[in-house]
Amino acid sequence: MVFDISEDELPIFQAETEDHLTTLEDGLVRLEQDDRDPELLQALFRSAHTIKGTAGMIGHKRLVEITHVLENAFDAVRKSQLPISTNLIDLCLDTVDILRSLRDEVITSETSACDVPQMIESFKTFLESTMDSTREQKSKVEEDSKNKTQGEMPVEKVSEIKQAEKIKSKKVTTELSDSKNANNELHIEVDISSTSVASAARAFQILMVLQSAGEIIDLIPTQKTIESAAAVGHLSARIIPSKSEEKIKKEILDVPEIDRLVFKNEVISLVEATSGGNSTKAATQPEFEVSRLGEYLLSKNFITAEELKTVLDKQKTYPPDSAPLLGQLLVSMGLLTQSVVDHAIEETMNQKRTAILTGGDSTKSGDHLIDRTVRTSVERLDALMNLVGELITDRNRLIKIHSAFERDFRGNENTNTLSEAVVHIGRITDQLQEEVMHIRMLPVANVFKKFPRMVRDMAQKVGKEIDLVIRGQETELDRSVIEEINDPLIHLIRNSVDHGIESPEKRLENGKEKRGTIILSARHDQGRIVITVEDDGGGINIDKIKAASVRKGVITQAEADGMSDDKAIDLIFESGLSTAAKVTDISGRGVGMDIVRSNIERLNGSILVDSVAGKGSQFQIILPLTLAIVPTLLVKVRESVFAIPLVTVVETQKLIDQKFQTVNGKSVVVLREKIIPLINLAEVFDLTSDKHETNFSYVVVVRTSKQEVGIVVEHLVGEEEVVVKSFGHVIGEIQGVSSAAILGDGQIALIVDVQGLIKLSANH
Repeated sequence: MVFDISEDELPIFQAETEDHLTTLEDGLVRLEQDDRDPELLQALFRSAHTIKGTAGMIGHKRLVEITHVLENAFDAVRKSQLPISTNLIDLCLDTVDILRSLRDEVITSETSACDVPQMIESFKTFLESTMDSTREQKSKVEEDSKNKTQGEMPVEKVSEIKQAEKIKSKKVTTELSDSKNANNELHIEVDISSTSVASAARAFQILMVLQSAGEIIDLIPTQKTIESAAAVGHLSARIIPSKSEEKIKKEILDVPEIDRLVFKNEVISLVEATSGGNSTKAATQPEFEVSRLGEYLLSKNFITAEELKTVLDKQKTYPPDSAPLLGQLLVSMGLLTQSVVDHAIEETMNQKRTAILTGGDSTKSGDHLIDRTVRTSVERLDALMNLVGELITDRNRLIKIHSAFERDFRGNENTNTLSEAVVHIGRITDQLQEEVMHIRMLPVANVFKKFPRMVRDMAQKVGKEIDLVIRGQETELDRSVIEEINDPLIHLIRNSVDHGIESPEKRLENGKEKRGTIILSARHDQGRIVITVEDDGGGINIDKIKAASVRKGVITQAEADGMSDDKAIDLIFESGLSTAAKVTDISGRGVGMDIVRSNIERLNGSILVDSVAGKGSQFQIILPLTLAIVPTLLVKVRESVFAIPLVTVVETQKLIDQKFQTVNGKSVVVLREKIIPLINLAEVFDLTSDKHETNFSYVVVVRTSKQEVGIVVEHLVGEEEVVVKSFGHVIGEIQGVSSAAILGDGQIALIVDVQGLIKLSANH
């Protein structure tokens, strides 16, 4: 398929259309819950209208046609001609799915299989039947009310009232007409950037703002010209506003790539011309624009105050109507390069835009500048992160070398100089790591945003009423972790919908509200992220779990009878275990929870489960903020070094006064009246052939899910951030070890996979 869109315009189209599709999807789910939000309805209408306009500009007729139907539905709801119902929301959401498929046609140049004519026909049939029904109901109510009122009054009185209503209506019409002719007319002019590759789209966005702002009296170019996708550099309009002028101004300034806005008699310039090619625009700029540029250059030490004074004095020697701009003089006098001036102008433009939007002056401090963004590939970010990782390894190595120098040459002047350099490099490396980590961070909203629609659709399938509450969606997490948590969260939320929340009838029987609630939240906690999925359903049925486990041969009946509730709950992570009475397309096949745990533990995370019968269940996922650089506890066994992720470490204990005990043939140790099973690293990995008792000194207590075990080691080396190195295809997977790291002294440390180590120990 061929569309009228360039390679430069394609990324803009993709990003902006995705924003509008997300607005539609999220807004429709919210509209079903709160149908009295006019601003939400207006936002939905605007998004549909914008998609339709953009589609028209690139010649995507099918996208225009189906979006037009959606737009008509929103317009009918706005005019109270169409009630909001579950059927309407279903139809609108199905339409959004088709819009997304049609959008992808532009990106992939491949025709989608969706049946647009059939969808349009279904939508039209629904709208016509529903709107006719609504009109009949309104007409009947009005007629009944009218008959009732007239039936209680004498005929003469009814006639007088009708005559009074005619007079009142005429008076109101006259007043409205006079009001329109009053001085509340608003004149607006907009200059769109000459460098914009999407000036037609920007003009259409401005038209959208004007249409929602009030009645358009005059528009140049015409609406037809704008909707024809012609390039537009300047737009002029007169409107009678129906909303506040400040709000209209803000909405116009929210449109990207605007150079200048004339609002009433106020001239808002967002750029400073860098050449003499547009003297008219330069002349309209107020004098303080020059001082803004000068102040910025001074604050960043690009020029001195004396140099600025010299340039301004030279500028005054020219006639006012032909004086060169400050930036031109700075370049022509050799004080700055053109690229520096361009950068400074862009920054002052951002400052001015901030001042306009906030009503304040943002130029007093460079700290208040609007963030400037540059598109870059994910591969470059990954490469940068890898380089930072190598730098961290060399920093750790340098610290070890420095320690050796201090030990051998204490008091030497060069040693002191080396100490200062090591401290400085360490600080710079930490700052660089923090900045790169921040660049890679994404809010979990990128994952969370799909769940309101998913919960709504699944709840309808199983006949339940469920509210999804999302908290902490602004919490940031490394992009690599974000990509991996999607599937585990889908499994957990599916289980909450299908197994957790009861049917409305059962909830009412149990004294609960008819609607169930699922809470999805995220928060930072001590350098980790905690994602929680919680529901107020019936909780996990311990007896059913035990019975299913016995039936599957996971445990014996005797083990089930003596098993604690916490241990029984952990059985849900066994492969193939399901308590569902029947298999549905949502759950019940006995797959999912074991995959959830394995996926999370592959991320060096853990999952905790808490459940109370009749009250609900809570699943907590605890993850590191990043997978590239991991804080670890280094331990030594024989000559081998192992790195245990700190996120799993509970505590460490010396074994001087502790005595090993044996339970069911397994070594354990009692710590504060708690029995901790032990795993001997030397034995598990066959690091020694000596079968005699060895003088082990420490136990590292680690936790996975709700199980705590002690890893017995010879030495605690200390905490260290390590750069994760995968084994690759040659070595493959090693049970009990997830990856490796190169330490500062050049040694290889194996990063322990705690859950894998427990399984390996059990089979040893």
